[in-house]
Amino acid sequence: MIKDYVDAAICRKQCDLVLKNANYVDVFCGEIKRGDIGVVGGLVVGVGNYGGKVEVDCSSSIVCPAFTDGHVHIESSQLSPEEYAGLVVPRGTTCVVADPHEITNVCGISGAEYIMNASARVPLDVKLMLPSCVPATPFETSGAALCGGDIEREIKKEGFFGLGEFMNFPAVTGGDDEAMKKLEAAKAQFKICDGHAPSLSGNALNAYICGGISTDHECESEQEALEKVSKGMYVHLRYGSSARNLLSVIKGVTPRNMRRFLLCTDDCHAEQLKTRGHIDEALRAAVKAGADPIAAVTMATLNAAECYGLKFRGGIAPFWLADLVAVDDLVNFNARLVFKGGKLVAKDGKPLFDTSKRYLPDSVLNTVHLKRDLVPDDFILTLKGKRAKVMTILPGGVVTGCEVEEVPSSNGDVCIKGTDILKLAVVERHKLTGNIGKGLFKGYGFKG
Repeated sequence: MIKDYVDAAICRKQCDLVLKNANYVDVFCGEIKRGDIGVVGGLVVGVGNYGGKVEVDCSSSIVCPAFTDGHVHIESSQLSPEEYAGLVVPRGTTCVVADPHEITNVCGISGAEYIMNASARVPLDVKLMLPSCVPATPFETSGAALCGGDIEREIKKEGFFGLGEFMNFPAVTGGDDEAMKKLEAAKAQFKICDGHAPSLSGNALNAYICGGISTDHECESEQEALEKVSKGMYVHLRYGSSARNLLSVIKGVTPRNMRRFLLCTDDCHAEQLKTRGHIDEALRAAVKAGADPIAAVTMATLNAAECYGLKFRGGIAPFWLADLVAVDDLVNFNARLVFKGGKLVAKDGKPLFDTSKRYLPDSVLNTVHLKRDLVPDDFILTLKGKRAKVMTILPGGVVTGCEVEEVPSSNGDVCIKGTDILKLAVVERHKLTGNIGKGLFKGYGFKG
């Protein structure tokens, strides 16, 4: 096979595929260049003057390395992995670093294995992380739990690329034995560990990083991001359905530090993927916010590949993976053609592969277990007085606060009609306890 690459690169034989007359993004030099992109056996063999068995005119497009989502929970889209791929691949994404925390929190390891096996059926590289915090905190009632021993056993499996976001950062900075056991297990297998450490700084951040944690996607400000970058972390600029800290952090990205930033969606719902996009939407937002377009593409490609040790991915160069996307321009990033391993897998926003749910094991079905049927009176919230604590949230983020407000009541229930306050309920659905947690929530923007 190597000889096939060499012979095609030097024009002793035809390429399998050539993208002719392509303007393409050189993420290594930060420039737009022009040439024929030759592909053999799933790899780029060169850019220059090439002929191929199949030739595609790309003179009216800009060819980029295909995009990588640096951190995502596929199940948060409310889609199967096949359906998810059917929406993101036509947008130019051919690789995601996926943490199946939500489904594992419900189903245990069988949930992660479902994501793993279903993803193997589509032209999307899913680098699956082993969830590190199931449940996320000791205060949660979850359907499953992964202790240090479970992590030691599972992290050795080839199907797990690394250790997922360590949300319980107080356990890391506090030197908790179970947390240390999980981190040591990842270190012993030389596998990367993702972070989740909102507002952590100073010595506490130093301690967290000393757990072997390499990334963070929870920065809420430019200053927070720059401290984490200065301490060697990679920072994800997040642009999902609810959390969009890209907008508050992007101004901290400079030509000198831009190689330490990646793009991610974290949680992206089906509606957004269908109507607005995926990493292409994050690219549009970054450029609109003032980012250099080539730098933005580099964050979505080469930076992500280097952060996660994905060799020969994220650039257009000889012997690099032929995962390519031809877009209309570097403002709108509308994907016209998407190639995975040199094969056309999407065209004009439509997948050219089967997106039906072909694999759905019993282990991930029928997971909601309630003690009894719920009735409206279960959601009555009775206050002891006229004042109540109200949870708050800042737009575009996930960090919450608390305010005390005057909240009127009637017939034993709060009256929130016409206010920006919502009633929030969490119904325990795993252990048949019948517990319902109720509270008040402000700032989400939902009405009615």
